[in-house]
Amino acid sequence: MIVVLAAASAPRLTDVERFDRLHAELHGDLDDARLEPLCRRSDEPGHVWLRIAEARARGADASSGDDFNAGFDAMIEYAASHGWLDAAGTHVRAHVRSV
Repeated sequence: MIVVLAAASAPRLTDVERFDRLHAELHGDLDDARLEPLCRRSDEPGHVWLRIAEARARGADASSGDDFNAGFDAMIEYAASHGWLDAAGTHVRAHVRSV
């Protein structure tokens, strides 16, 4: 799953059925990128916080497979096992790559 971030458009998801990777692709400067409602800023440079519920809803809408929820749950469980969820468990940390 990839979160696409840019200043000129709202954040969107691509590769929603790829659960073996999660990151954000940044087009431009992170300070100018629109993050809401899918993401919020992280205090850690080079990362954003992805809203799990919003990503699940958008991914399920875009998915063509019946196994989306199981795959998404496994991806979030993996992230949780590595400490990549926020304290509330509502956001997952995503690395930002400039493209």
